[in-house]
Amino acid sequence: MKSFIIIVYLLISYNLYGQNVLSYNYEEIEGKDLKGSLVKTDELMDPNYLMFVDSMLIIRNRQTEYHFDLLDLENGNIISRFCRKGRGPGEIIYPLTFQIIPEKNLFMTYDLNLRRVNFYDFKLILDNKPDNYIRSFKIDSTYARNVLLLENGKYLCPIIGDNAGDNSRNKFCMLAPDGKYLGMIGTLPDIGVSYPTLLSSIIFDYWVGINNKRDKIVLAYDHWDRLEVINTYGEAITIIKGPKFKKTPGFVVKGQNISITWDNPLSYCIPCLGEKSFMVIYSGEKMSFTRSYSTALLFDYDGKLLAKYNLNPSVKRIAVDWENRIIYGVNTKAEPSLYEYKF
Repeated sequence: MKSFIIIVYLLISYNLYGQNVLSYNYEEIEGKDLKGSLVKTDELMDPNYLMFVDSMLIIRNRQTEYHFDLLDLENGNIISRFCRKGRGPGEIIYPLTFQIIPEKNLFMTYDLNLRRVNFYDFKLILDNKPDNYIRSFKIDSTYARNVLLLENGKYLCPIIGDNAGDNSRNKFCMLAPDGKYLGMIGTLPDIGVSYPTLLSSIIFDYWVGINNKRDKIVLAYDHWDRLEVINTYGEAITIIKGPKFKKTPGFVVKGQNISITWDNPLSYCIPCLGEKSFMVIYSGEKMSFTRSYSTALLFDYDGKLLAKYNLNPSVKRIAVDWENRIIYGVNTKAEPSLYEYKF
């Protein structure tokens, strides 16, 4: 029988224009200690993103010939390496976001450098076949930073910024199924000061996750204690603020350039979305060149904190097996190693 944690915490919650807005002090909450078990695997390259699929992990690497590894968790073997680095058909320079489209057996990834969305046959990837590339299209936007396929076939794209001027707080652009630009939607938080909007994503730097049904998105801010649950219209329906949240992230503007100051916290990392809840790792320490997270937080989509977990060892990235209640985390302090934490 599965055991669950009951948390008693101080919670400030209110409703603002239809949004659930909640504030937590994680540091006052006693979490459950989770000791990680080392998972024996083939040599890991330079993992900087994990995604759980069935009994496998998709691992995105940096500085490698192939951007992705597919790891079999049952035996620790690398099934295939795919998406070669390059500019040719099916090749990618910088795959910022990727998704599995299970009903079509597709793997989709967005190349930020080439502004191109590529599709691959996931069955052929499973079979380690090199001819897995299917098709691609260029997106009709110079501003898209991430590209997320929604349940309605359109693409929601968190933007780098835009040239609409100082009064603009555009957050996303929407693309048609063929990549055609449809318009801007969503609004960035009002921090009460102006800034060059072409680089707004430097201030509001966030990690993005989407669920399997493709109807919920979570933004986890990198150096600002804020989480947002987003619907398919680009609207923030739930806002969660952490203990070091302040109205204005620390930044400096020099001409058209923006720099984040070092007095901001290292907050959240890539969110992992399940059917009824999502998990995100949290630091709360001051920004530094090294990234390590020792806290995992579990929320429902209304913003209720369901659990806090203390991870030992700390991790750089995670993926979640929701059915078996396992967190997979990669630690890169010595050499890349994979751990599992049962929660």
